[in-house]
This record gives sequence, structure tokens and C-alpha cells, in this order.
Amino acid sequence: MVALGRSYLIATIAFLYLPIVVLVAMAFNTSALYALPIEPSLRWFAVLADNGPLLAATRNSLERSQPWRSTAGNSAGGPCSGSSSCRRSPYLG
Repeated sequence: MVALGRSYLIATIAFLYLPIVVLVAMAFNTSALYALPIEPSLRWFAVLADNGPLLAATRNSLERSQPWRSTAGNSAGGPCSGSSSCRRSPYLG
């Protein structure tokens, strides 16, 4: 019974993690259509590095996700800190 339970555990873990491993392997493929065999290349990472709007959005998200960092004119780091013109949303409770 223990062996059967262990088999189910291994099968479940493989089912969950195998697609992630395949995706990472395909990220280094030159083909845009996930063709086999895999021809190693960094082409898609170069395309990603040249995408200015995506990099700007990523930078903005990373800056916004750090509430402990203070910004100019904003001592607590929140969007409404220290501002009397900023109203609290009625949906926040």
C-alpha cells in the first residue's frame, strides 16, 4: 500500500513539474513553433531584451511592489501618503 501511495505521489509531481521543465527547455529553442529537435539558441532572450515597453512595465511593477521604499515627496511610500487631496476608496472598507 505504501508503494502505491508513493507511486501516486511521484506521478502527481511529474504531472505538475514536467510541463515546466519542457517550457524551460523550449525557451532555448530557435523555432517559434516549438519544433523538435531543440536547436539551442538565446534568440528569444535577445528579443525580450529589446522590448522596451515590456521592460518599462516590468520596472514599474517592481518599483510599485516595494511599499517600504520611499519616493520623492512621499515619506511612507504609498500613493496617498502625506497628501490631503487623496481620498480613501469606499470599496476598501
